[in-house]
Amino acid sequence: MLNAETKVIVLFVEGDTEIEFYKALISHLREKNKVPFECTIEYKNMRGIGNYKSNALRQLDDIKRKHPKKQIYAFLCYDTDVFELSKKPPVDMKEVKKRLIENGASKVEFIKAQRTVEDWFLLDYEGVIRYLRLPLKTPKETGNGLAVLQKLFKKANRIYTKGGKAEGFIEHLSIEKIKKQICPSLKKLCACIGLSCKDICDN
Repeated sequence: MLNAETKVIVLFVEGDTEIEFYKALISHLREKNKVPFECTIEYKNMRGIGNYKSNALRQLDDIKRKHPKKQIYAFLCYDTDVFELSKKPPVDMKEVKKRLIENGASKVEFIKAQRTVEDWFLLDYEGVIRYLRLPLKTPKETGNGLAVLQKLFKKANRIYTKGGKAEGFIEHLSIEKIKKQICPSLKKLCACIGLSCKDICDN
């Protein structure tokens, strides 16, 4: 395994809430691992799916300047809904991957949130309800995760904005509960960090 002096993992994410989620996830994995990771982890906010095409390379250049002697492993984290529902998605993620590798990334992988990352958040529905201080028997709305979360926030007289930041929201969610249900999506990240998904997700 490469040590912390030679390896950096970069998580490219869509917005502020995603930054908070992945930071909480990595913190959780650190606690489960019980020993320090042998890598550096950086987070880059793309501020929307459409900006991966133009912004990812600039962010990669920043990482290269900050860590000139490290091998860079990039993870492009994004929602799949726009690619499933649109005939012409705003960005070609395979092309983004290709350009990152051409410009110095040692490896590029995808972490895809099926439909939306909000669908992941709703895997801890009780945590969402507690955060919003709604009755625990509040029924779950139908629709994709983003739409459901927006409806729940509206019931609590609050607004959930895609890419925005809901103060304290992620802290109310059980990362343990969510992680176990999205483990297949995290396998490559865990492997890159040097963790076994069996050890992380099965206990």
